[in-house]
Amino acid sequence: MKDNKDIEIPRGDLTHALYKAVQEKNIKIIFNDSIKTIVALNNGVETELESGIKKQYDLVVGADGIHSNTRKLTFGEEENFTKYLGHCFTGFTMENYLDMHKEAVIYSEAGRTAIMYATENKESVHAFLVFSDEKEPFVNHRNIEEHKKLVKNKFKNISGIVPKLLEALDKSEEIFFDTTTQVIMDDWSKDNIVLTGDAAHAPSFLTGQGSSLAMIGSYILANELKNNNNINDALSTYEKIMKPFAEINQKAIENEGSFILYPKNEEEMEKRSVILKQLENMNKEDMEAHDMIDITRVIEYPNLSN
Repeated sequence: MKDNKDIEIPRGDLTHALYKAVQEKNIKIIFNDSIKTIVALNNGVETELESGIKKQYDLVVGADGIHSNTRKLTFGEEENFTKYLGHCFTGFTMENYLDMHKEAVIYSEAGRTAIMYATENKESVHAFLVFSDEKEPFVNHRNIEEHKKLVKNKFKNISGIVPKLLEALDKSEEIFFDTTTQVIMDDWSKDNIVLTGDAAHAPSFLTGQGSSLAMIGSYILANELKNNNNINDALSTYEKIMKPFAEINQKAIENEGSFILYPKNEEEMEKRSVILKQLENMNKEDMEAHDMIDITRVIEYPNLSN
């Protein structure tokens, strides 16, 4: 393996691997339930689930994403900690009907972009439908059909690869829809309740670092809990170690070039075209030497919808 080579793992594969590891530890998992109340005690936390189950724990860890219910119950409403960055995206897997390999195909119109991104898997590709909106749309983040309806409405009457992607979206049961949003908090813990992953420090979809940060943060948190006799000391050290790293990743958007993939307007599309013309002049050997995905097929290809 080359030094610094990225390892691409499909979201579903990563989820299954983590779930299997939890099962092997005989950890009890409760599905289709949610925390209704959280009450801090002198030496722990009492929770009540929507199903009525009440229990006390030494520690509650909120690893429940950007729209964390644990954060809301502990620290307050979501809007107090989120920064919307202007894009909404839907990701899913679809058939590799163009026989792509380590390349990307993108079709863009101002404010709307469709992407097919292939790694080494010959059977399927990662698909994304991204649209720009100045005002963050309100949707029920648990309602897949509502997500599909919103996205299909945003991308109707667009050509290129979009019709194929919308067709695949309609059939998909495993889609991921969300906004490009950061979570910014002064503190990640309160009493014996702590947040990790996107719930504490979402860097946004634009950075591509959400899953990596979540796993690194969880590892650090677990290690500090193991090495400290006092839970509060462990939580304090976890934040001290992890927060600077999370902030570095969040600040990456300050110089980000998201317009290359998701141009919001005609000006950004023209700017992107100049950059892509320059990339087309790179030969295949140069791209492989720098471990780059071939994006010379990127740009509007209306015939690819056929």
